[in-house]
Amino acid sequence: MQEFFAERETPVLAALTKSDAVSRTARARRAGELRSALELEEDQMIVTSAREKEGIDELREAIGELIRKAPGDPGLAPGVSVPPGPH
Repeated sequence: MQEFFAERETPVLAALTKSDAVSRTARARRAGELRSALELEEDQMIVTSAREKEGIDELREAIGELIRKAPGDPGLAPGVSVPPGPH
């Protein structure tokens, strides 16, 4: 999946939610396993817990950065285009 997004230069940000449901040790181990399985860089994954207010500000900031970046290839399949007009 990461190759698909990389080929299209589509940014990827994964938010691991409900981290309060597991111990801190298990949380770190699971985050590492998922980061490896999804082939994500450290800054492409944020562990969050709304209950503990962990990672929420970091997630907001990361989403804001993605929104502020100049748009590039929309990641459409070859031969597919977005019709002109208001979106």
